[in-house]
Amino acid sequence: MCLIEDAMKSLSTLLIGLSLASGIAQDNDPFAAPPAPAPQAGDPFVKQTPRPSQTIDPDGYNVGIFTEWIEVEPLALTEILQQDDVHFNDGDAVRDAVNALMKEERATLLDSCYLMGRHSQKCKVEAIRELIYPTEFDPGETENVKPLVLNGTSYWPPTAYAHPTQFEVRNLGMTVEGRIFSPRTDHGAVLSIAPEMVEHLGYKRYVDIPISKTKVPAAALPTIGTVRCALNHPIEYGSTTLLGSSPRNGQIVLTFATSNRIDNRHPEDPLSSLPGISATAEFIQVDAEWFATTMEAFGSRSLDGRLIRNQVQDQLSEGKATIIDIAMTAGQATNATHQSEGVTEIIYPTEYDPPQPSPVLDKRPSTETTEHFWPAGAYPTPTAFNTRNTGTTLKTTIDDLGETKGYLMDIVAESVRHQGETASNAYVTPHGEEPQCPMPLFTTHRVTSSLYVQPGEVLLLGAMTPRTKTGADREHRLLIFLRLAK
Repeated sequence: MCLIEDAMKSLSTLLIGLSLASGIAQDNDPFAAPPAPAPQAGDPFVKQTPRPSQTIDPDGYNVGIFTEWIEVEPLALTEILQQDDVHFNDGDAVRDAVNALMKEERATLLDSCYLMGRHSQKCKVEAIRELIYPTEFDPGETENVKPLVLNGTSYWPPTAYAHPTQFEVRNLGMTVEGRIFSPRTDHGAVLSIAPEMVEHLGYKRYVDIPISKTKVPAAALPTIGTVRCALNHPIEYGSTTLLGSSPRNGQIVLTFATSNRIDNRHPEDPLSSLPGISATAEFIQVDAEWFATTMEAFGSRSLDGRLIRNQVQDQLSEGKATIIDIAMTAGQATNATHQSEGVTEIIYPTEYDPPQPSPVLDKRPSTETTEHFWPAGAYPTPTAFNTRNTGTTLKTTIDDLGETKGYLMDIVAESVRHQGETASNAYVTPHGEEPQCPMPLFTTHRVTSSLYVQPGEVLLLGAMTPRTKTGADREHRLLIFLRLAK
């Protein structure tokens, strides 16, 4: 009996400990409160059915979050630290000091983005470049392999080199996830935010087993750099907060965030009873300097999406801006999901079989001809494939909050593009060019949010630095506008 009682006590103690540990884990999550339904696997759009009552505030409001990553010379940063009138808990003063360094070309704006969401709900903006790279290789063949000699130069056959067999995907680019939650006032709140910037810093090429007196270069693997911070911080609307700093290539990256309350709700205006509501998302690329000047002009004032959209129309008319995508959904405000998409399926290889063994290479091309090629069997052969949907998707869920309260909208606006191919491994041919195992390169620009909206208004849903095949296009900004039909 004593043994049984002791075992029961031990089990009880263990269960209590696990319960406390679970509670602690939730308390440490800056996005843990308030509770929300579990998301559907693989779907960035979380449909809340039914919505928890505590997440809907009929008198709630939207908040805009503007995030910047600025790279500063270490010496310049120490000079700011030495200034008695600049305190690093005063984000506005630090940002002004950094702005002066930018004019002296001692600091550089790496990236910036804008995101709008409603109070108490997560919102997220992403500008992603997908890098597919090999994680497993088969070794090159070293026995009975002879080079092809042309004009006194030796060229090793493809079978002499390591070749990739398995691949992974790494998301590069910018992601900001945030939430504004209690304690809440008309002047400020608590901001939970997790900004992240991931960059491809290049390839590191390794050296394979020496063949004769020549060392054959083998796999080239990517080097990835990440700048990230995650924190809860009290904010005052219209003011700038210094979120943190991170080293990057011998420089220091400062991360700033500015939040503004968006006064787009007018409960005193009666709304007609509508059978449905349509939402249009516009993806428009503008000049980065013009966008920075436009955002600076608003200062601490509420951001006027319609005014910015009108100015963007002038940029379009003058050929200084480009329409990337337009998508529209329409439906009843009944908490149902409405989706519009235009998709192109890209099928690409994910696994390769190695080149055939050296006997195939005995059929080398004649050195007397003008063209020289290795036989097809000398190269890796794709054996498994995957499908990636590219194009534009707009997904919305709309709730009617009553005659004078407007609507509550969950939204995902996404644009996925195929930007061509990138090399995962290189082989030297008789001509010296590098036929490769090509892998596709995709970019994704996405905003996921939940907003209080009014029919007839235009909102700047998000803004980001667009990603291309080569990386971030810092000369432009991609703006995503949400237009709601009356």
